[in-house]
This record gives sequence, C-alpha cells and structure tokens, in this order.
Amino acid sequence: MLRAATISKRLADFAARLGGSMAAHRLADPFVRLTERPERVSRWNRERGRRDDGNDHRQAS
Repeated sequence: MLRAATISKRLADFAARLGGSMAAHRLADPFVRLTERPERVSRWNRERGRRDDGNDHRQAS
C-alpha cells in the first residue's frame, strides 16, 4: 500500500513560488551553470581560504 508524501505548508508554498518563478523565466532546471564569475559573489573559489591571487590566506589557530 502506497502512502501519500506529506510536506509542510511552508515547503508547499516555497515549491509553488519556485515553480511559478521558473515558469516565468522559462526554465526547466532550477540550477544554471555559471560560465563567468559574477560581479558580487562570496563563495566562488573551490578551495577554502583562497583568494584571487592563488595564495592561501587562512591563519593557523
């Protein structure tokens, strides 16, 4: 016997808003691969603590 999946009203509202926004922008996938660095971004580098010059600026504790 299959049971219906239950989600919260908050999650259902979020899913409806996301679906509406995606439909308005004619997107089928919510994830879009970036090919260029955005102007303002906090987490572009793959390695933690690295800056644009390639050096590791983390400090030992």
